[in-house]
Amino acid sequence: MMVSLKINHVETQMELDTGSAVSVMTIDDYKEMFGKLPIMEPSKLRLRTYTNELIQPLGTLLVKVDVNEQEKTLPPLILNKGGNPILGRDWLSVLKLDWRNINHISTASDSSVDSIISEYSNVFAQGIGKIKKISKPTSK
Repeated sequence: MMVSLKINHVETQMELDTGSAVSVMTIDDYKEMFGKLPIMEPSKLRLRTYTNELIQPLGTLLVKVDVNEQEKTLPPLILNKGGNPILGRDWLSVLKLDWRNINHISTASDSSVDSIISEYSNVFAQGIGKIKKISKPTSK
């Protein structure tokens, strides 16, 4: 689920993730939205992904967040790489969201599923697949 809010007066979409303790965005997202490299404070936090990979944040900074006529100053963690900006539980505990406008699920359209199947047709082909140029460990 995506949430629309303004960060430093820029309309931003963040992915709502109640499984994430903290709110994060990548350094590339930040530069794309605001055009310059932020001055960050170092962060001592170490994050782990759901696949147990360790992530070292680049740092943190304060941003002004506007949503539903609320204005809060909040600290996202800035990551070197990642996916969508994440709205985690730290911000959720402070912001009052309008759940009636968020509580909806979007699904992929048939045309987007069809285009994926078409693009990767060999993966979806009938029959047993074959991996070329790889030998069984027992063969010589």
